[in-house]
Amino acid sequence: MKTTVTGKNIVVSDRIQEAIDKKFAKMDKIFPDDTQAKVVMHPEQAKVKVEATISTKGNLFRAEAVAQDINDAIDETAEKLLKQLSK
Repeated sequence: MKTTVTGKNIVVSDRIQEAIDKKFAKMDKIFPDDTQAKVVMHPEQAKVKVEATISTKGNLFRAEAVAQDINDAIDETAEKLLKQLSK
C-alpha cells in the first residue's frame, strides 16, 4: 500500500512520516500493493486533526481523529480504519 502524507499549515517531519508508515503497515497485509492511502494533517485550534482515506476497487475507507498530540491522533485514526476493515 502506498501512503501519501500531506500537511496543511503543519510540517510533516520524518518522525511523523515514520509513525504513519508504522501504523499503516498493519494494513499492508489486507490491501494489494497498488492501493492508495492519503493522510492529511492540519491544526485545529489547540489540537491536530488527522484524516485518512483508503480507496480500493469499489470501496472507500475513511477515518479522522482530533487530539492534542499528533501521535495520539495518528493512532486513533489507524484504529478506526482497522475497525472498519474487520466488519
